[in-house]
Amino acid sequence: MAEFLTFLTPTWLTEVLHIHGHLAHGQVRHIDVLDTSETMPARHIRLAVGYSPEAPATAPRQLFLKLTKPEYRAAAEHESCFYAMLTPRLPTLACVPWYGSGVVADTAFLLLADVSVTHRAWVNGPLTHARLMTIVAALADLHARWWEYPGLGALLGESPAAAVEDAFALAKARYEELATWLGDQLTSAQRRIFERYLVRAPALFRERVQSSSALTLCHPDNHSANFLFPRQPEELVYLIDWHVYRCWWGPGDIAALVTRSLAPEQQHLGEAILSEYHARLLAHGVTAYSWAACQRDYRLGVIDMLRVVLSFRRHPQQALRCLTTNMAEFQQQQCAEILE
Repeated sequence: MAEFLTFLTPTWLTEVLHIHGHLAHGQVRHIDVLDTSETMPARHIRLAVGYSPEAPATAPRQLFLKLTKPEYRAAAEHESCFYAMLTPRLPTLACVPWYGSGVVADTAFLLLADVSVTHRAWVNGPLTHARLMTIVAALADLHARWWEYPGLGALLGESPAAAVEDAFALAKARYEELATWLGDQLTSAQRRIFERYLVRAPALFRERVQSSSALTLCHPDNHSANFLFPRQPEELVYLIDWHVYRCWWGPGDIAALVTRSLAPEQQHLGEAILSEYHARLLAHGVTAYSWAACQRDYRLGVIDMLRVVLSFRRHPQQALRCLTTNMAEFQQQQCAEILE
């Protein structure tokens, strides 16, 4: 990864921190790379930072640098907008502190606090019931704070109706590509479901968002790796990877959690998780949102997860795993009835 770090100098980091208001005085004197890692969309670098004596005590001593790969540039810019535009409006939301973002050496970057001392990803097998409830609590808190927020679509830079159009603009081509990759591994029943999804889901989703009722800020990429759990119980969970946030119906986030974060032996928990989520929404003061409406939105969310399967079209085995878990909940919720 060394070839990507030639820009990483004290001068560059001083400028970034100064521009974003985190280093009014002094300068970065030295940077140590603590470790590096890589995911499908990005490269990650943990940094230890030393400053000149006049730097403020609040200057961050450890940072997390995310360098997005070129093919995910649009998603990186979307995530950068979230931190720049929305986190100042969410002072009590558990987001990792943001220190800057932009483009360097033709690469989109995001600079966050390194919270590895206080938080960690869940890597010990299936999520425990307590951890699942922590996630549900975080999502319910997020959704309740932005429930039917006036002008939310404009604030996010995209209306829900436009999000629907974007979601389906390339859906048919992506399905054809996925079907080619999977071949006989994609059953005839699954093909029929995808075909009905392509025909019926756009109108269903347009109808759902046109009323503007019960829409909120959503974080639809809810797999377990996108939650950092506190090492101390009194701390809050952090939600990370804000690259696909949107104005949507909240139970869609719960559908993503159930279909992407539960182990096969936990799939029966979907209804209980949704019930806990609905109860927490009401406790936060959300009104005029019945259990029946919540269930309907959840079923639409499960249908929407077919979009995630299509996003993995060039990674067929990952797409197949995602499809398998999604189909279990799809059948459980009798989602085929909605697509008829």
